[in-house]
Amino acid sequence: MILIDESDNSEAKHEAVIVALLTTRTVRDAARKCALSEPTLYRLLQLPEFKAQYRAARRELVEQTITQLQRDGADAAIALRQIVKDRKTPASVRVSAARVILEQGIKAIELVDLSERIDKLEAIQKGRMR
Repeated sequence: MILIDESDNSEAKHEAVIVALLTTRTVRDAARKCALSEPTLYRLLQLPEFKAQYRAARRELVEQTITQLQRDGADAAIALRQIVKDRKTPASVRVSAARVILEQGIKAIELVDLSERIDKLEAIQKGRMR
């Protein structure tokens, strides 16, 4: 349990509460972990400065998760390819793996195309604003 003085609005307190919010399942559990009342934690969540810090911490956590998924993507692609090539694997499983490979490949191409189009539009817009 992290003991926090409710009247303390320090950066350290905010960081401890944010860690609790990110590592517990509910606001109630986070409040207990910080020895705060649940209403106090809800009030804290309404403060613009705290909201911004919490949002930034959540965004960082999501970005770290995405990075990990991207690292694991190559292994997943290899596993799918092995399933598709393994003649001992039931045909329905191989077809499902092949479908995933094709669908994800198409989505990736679409995302790259959209990104390029957005870049071009932004460049055009910047040229007009000058």
